[in-house]
Amino acid sequence: MGKGDFMTTEQRLKKVERMVAENHEILRGMRRRERWRNVFQIFYWLVIIAIALGAYYFIQPYIDAMIVAYNDLTDSINKVREVGEAIPKIPEFDLGSFFGGGE
Repeated sequence: MGKGDFMTTEQRLKKVERMVAENHEILRGMRRRERWRNVFQIFYWLVIIAIALGAYYFIQPYIDAMIVAYNDLTDSINKVREVGEAIPKIPEFDLGSFFGGGE
């Protein structure tokens, strides 16, 4: 083995220093991307919530109208039921005897 095969301590230290600096830049970039990802994720959910609230605000009058129509319909059905119960029961009779065909 020749003298050129081995690195001196100073060369090793410079190599380690370059690697540490490179790792530091990589980690800073990862941290920066993570921060931006968090910012965009918060923005994303705020947009989703805003769209949902906006849709509700836009659709609310139609929902209210449907609720009123449903309540009116159930009230009408209950009134028809009350009228049906108020009418006295009509006794059953034989139509044949009414038209002279019966005994």
